[in-house]
Amino acid sequence: MPLHWMKNKWFITIITTLILFTIILYIYSSQYRPVASQSMILENELKTEEKMLKVLEEKTANENSYTVESSFSLQEQIPVLPLTDQFILDIEKAETVANVYVENMVISEGEGLAAIEGTEQAETSSEVNEIEETEDQSQLYNLDELKKVTVSLSLSAKNYFDFEAFINYLESQTRIVQVEQISVSAPEEMTNIADENELNHYNIVISAFYIPGLTDLIDEAPKMDSPPPAKKKDPFNNFPEINKEKK
Repeated sequence: MPLHWMKNKWFITIITTLILFTIILYIYSSQYRPVASQSMILENELKTEEKMLKVLEEKTANENSYTVESSFSLQEQIPVLPLTDQFILDIEKAETVANVYVENMVISEGEGLAAIEGTEQAETSSEVNEIEETEDQSQLYNLDELKKVTVSLSLSAKNYFDFEAFINYLESQTRIVQVEQISVSAPEEMTNIADENELNHYNIVISAFYIPGLTDLIDEAPKMDSPPPAKKKDPFNNFPEINKEKK
């Protein structure tokens, strides 16, 4: 067998392998990954709706026999106050645990339950009608009173699994959290070893819920654990034992 023919054979084999690998990578990035992200959003929405319905059913069933203990337990899931600071603290904890970096954060609060549906309102209208036929008027009133704290995040992660760990941490908290939107900026195809350190960028919209209408339960709302004040006269002074009186 001629030597040059064997060289051509190996060259063709390598080129064919690279082409197949590029095609598979393109199909994964353009087809599978977006579908997987959308599937995860739909699953999260379903879990959130089930949790919300369960909490509201429990609250309605015990509406006439509230106790401090039961109210506190329910408010850990859906409080009567926004508790925005606590929500941000949970996000910061998730950032640390999942080893991701939050680049930007936009917070809004006070939107009604109707905003949860967004562009999917038409698709879910039939389900809402079924709920209206089976649920009593008091529960429907509670649904109308639900408000949400929405946080839009731009973050970066070394890989998709760190980003997934970030979401899983937030969803594992007692307070109900819904992932409303995820967008991914997929990294370009690696051409050299330095590209391995390139970060993936994600945009995610998450919401937590509260019921501001139950003002008689505000005293039973969960309290945020915060450190005591440092009692500094100068916020830039890192040595509180040095006391300089202003004359």
